[in-house]
Amino acid sequence: MVTKPFTNPGVLGVIKEEHEEVKGLFNDLTGVVEYDKNRARAVIDEILTNLEVHTKLEEDIVYPRLREQDQRLFYEAKEEHHVAEVLIHEIRQMNVEDPAFSAKTQVLRTNVEHHMAEEEDDMFDRLKKLSNETLDQMAVEWRSMKPQKMEMVKH
Repeated sequence: MVTKPFTNPGVLGVIKEEHEEVKGLFNDLTGVVEYDKNRARAVIDEILTNLEVHTKLEEDIVYPRLREQDQRLFYEAKEEHHVAEVLIHEIRQMNVEDPAFSAKTQVLRTNVEHHMAEEEDDMFDRLKKLSNETLDQMAVEWRSMKPQKMEMVKH
């Protein structure tokens, strides 16, 4: 498997790659809700699972380091994760036929895209103060923990 080179070192590159994957899935979801309910459910379930795994990994691996760099940003990011978790839980319980389904998934998308942009700007700037070795070690930890986090969130 060939991996793409990252302009961000270590774990920052891994996070950026996962952000791009989720953005692509949200793009896949656009319009599908109206004409293919089964496909919409499959795409949203993949989005929700990816988000749950990603947030758990960030909170376990990245956020402790972020807290050392910037407590305000740390607490804001944690609260944004909490909002996403609430929306994820609600969307998982919803039927795709529910008239509010599309609206709720759009609210999730808006919140997640805002959060990703903040991470890639503010959080990345703070974490780039860490050594490349530390960022690389965090990436190794991320990749080793991801399969078990994936198993934990599968419903």
